[in-house]
Amino acid sequence: MKLSDNNKMVMRVFLLILLFVLTGCSQNLKVTGTVTFSDDGSPLPHGAVVFETKAKSFMGRLDKQGRYSIGVEKDGTGIPPGNYKVWLTSTDLEKSDTTDPESESVITTQTVDLQYTTPDNSPLSFEVRKNGPRKFDFVVDRPQPADESKRE
Repeated sequence: MKLSDNNKMVMRVFLLILLFVLTGCSQNLKVTGTVTFSDDGSPLPHGAVVFETKAKSFMGRLDKQGRYSIGVEKDGTGIPPGNYKVWLTSTDLEKSDTTDPESESVITTQTVDLQYTTPDNSPLSFEVRKNGPRKFDFVVDRPQPADESKRE
């Protein structure tokens, strides 16, 4: 079976697109790390770490030991190289104590200092490089008690 020039051109374009897609995907890197508290080194046991650029964001859920992971064991499904702003989502959810069994209200308690909870305020950042470190550990502060934050 002989291919026509037109079919050869289509085949070349298809192979170039396939090569481009595969090469682009392979640039993504798996990243891991932990989030711990500055006062005692204990892990942040729930929530998520969000890695954000102006164009995209990536999220890794925290386990009970404060560990997160984005991507799978082999490269290609994680984060592309670049500079990232890092922020956290972490609140405790508790049922409120009420005498009315029909009423189910939930109380949320912030478990990290508010500065870490938005990309605009968070002091956390990192750069992912193809040949650089892929483990990023973050140390954060607990929320300030209400009476302490009002003192000058």
